[in-house]
Amino acid sequence: MSLEIVKKLKPVKFKYNDKLGMNDTKTHMGFLAQELQKVFGKEYALVIQNKDNGYLMVNYNELIAPLTKAIQELSEKVEKLELKLNE
Repeated sequence: MSLEIVKKLKPVKFKYNDKLGMNDTKTHMGFLAQELQKVFGKEYALVIQNKDNGYLMVNYNELIAPLTKAIQELSEKVEKLELKLNE
């Protein structure tokens, strides 16, 4: 289940918008909040809305569990393939 979700994620590079008042010119890597809402739905706490300016933000801590589950699923697949190779 989680592996299928993780395969839908689209990592991006971005710079923060000057409208946020952040003095940050560095390039960042992450995910677009709107895209995560499409993949996970709005019922998860993965995307939160800033009450002051209305912008959507990603709560990256909420990505830990699905990413961990996807790694576990991949590990299980690898173990099964290794068993087949060793037969």
